[in-house]
Amino acid sequence: MVDQSFLHDGLDFMAGKVGGIGSIPLTAPTPCREWELGALLNHVIATTTLLSRIAAGHPVEAEHLAPAATAATAFTGEPEQAFAKAAALARETFADPGGWERTVAMPTGAEFPGAVLAKLIALDAVAHGWDIARATGQDDTLPAPLVDTAMAFATDFVRPEVRGTTIGHQVHVGPAATKTERFVAFLGRQP
Repeated sequence: MVDQSFLHDGLDFMAGKVGGIGSIPLTAPTPCREWELGALLNHVIATTTLLSRIAAGHPVEAEHLAPAATAATAFTGEPEQAFAKAAALARETFADPGGWERTVAMPTGAEFPGAVLAKLIALDAVAHGWDIARATGQDDTLPAPLVDTAMAFATDFVRPEVRGTTIGHQVHVGPAATKTERFVAFLGRQP
């Protein structure tokens, strides 16, 4: 039996933070210094959609997955509904346990089990859910089981060669840092 909780919990966390944006303008700054709130939402919605499409066997051009491209891919409608649509596609794509085990070819030529794509969607949702929470004054504390799973996957998956490109350089935090602070610092954010 495939444990799908990381995917669902990550998408739920992000959905809650998107739902809490309220009247904050999409031009508000975020912890992702290069992206305002609207661009960050574009990125999460597009990335969730594209990775789900790849996992389902649909062709996606590599350049469409680049962070600059996903941030520039404007979502339509209200943020909450746009993210809900992307999350529903991810949930549907990975509802079949066989999809978690199937080898998926990325546009870059790399191959991963479907489970890795599901976890990448979850990791992106958790990290950027924190960004949205921080940018909009919401509680940015990650629930303990979610932050533990996200950190375990991130430390296993993030390679040094992606630091400074798609993922920031790790920020050092002291021994009193919370699990959430250690997680976001690992991904290059200042807690």
